[in-house]
Amino acid sequence: ISPSKVTLRSKSAVLDSMYAYSYSDSLWSASADFTYKDSQDNITLGLEVRIDRNKKIWMSFRYFGLVAAKVLLTPSKLSFYEKRNQRYYSGDYSFFQKKWGVHLNYQKIERFLLGQNVEDVRDPSFRMHIDSLSYVLRSVQEARLRRTRVVTVSKRSYKPSFQSITYKGRDSQFSLDLTQIYGNTNWEKNKIPTELHLSIRPQKDQISIHIVYDTSSDYVDRRSALRFPYKVPAGYTRMHM
Repeated sequence: ISPSKVTLRSKSAVLDSMYAYSYSDSLWSASADFTYKDSQDNITLGLEVRIDRNKKIWMSFRYFGLVAAKVLLTPSKLSFYEKRNQRYYSGDYSFFQKKWGVHLNYQKIERFLLGQNVEDVRDPSFRMHIDSLSYVLRSVQEARLRRTRVVTVSKRSYKPSFQSITYKGRDSQFSLDLTQIYGNTNWEKNKIPTELHLSIRPQKDQISIHIVYDTSSDYVDRRSALRFPYKVPAGYTRMHM
């Protein structure tokens, strides 16, 4: 069944279609190119992602085939280590709030990697309007939270294409923009984006993360036996935020 070409008029109908065409398997893995940029760094690495949905996300970053960093996420814990500075972190998701001023948790990261909306647009605070190409869901009545949330859903595929979350503090503004691009209709039944863009704008910097999945590889046969190896090397210094 392909998405209907008829323009849906109600928010509930749009959400039903969006969730119906989202990725639903319990295990997933892929290789990717990963680029990180900020005011001081511009780094491109190889990336392998493995997901056991709602349980854990494992990521291995490689530079010329050698492990440069590993990340292990669970719903309650964020863990990572990086070889360049021989440091590791083990703690909760307040790391992102303290470092970049944005609120991220396990579910939001998993949903972003799988091409889903990171915000729960079923929340009554989201109202929908329709433009020529998209359904635009925007949160309202959030002035007391100093927050604005927008999710744009493609009319053609019923998938989130752009998401924006802005937090306004008394003296600063932090924003998180997420873009998901579907460029290969034959890969993962077009339920996973081929490219992900994440832009974070703290008060005095801009962080850009770009992930391009390798759509030429087929990982289906491996998923029943995915492993999630993670061990901090001896002698690394623990980070405290």
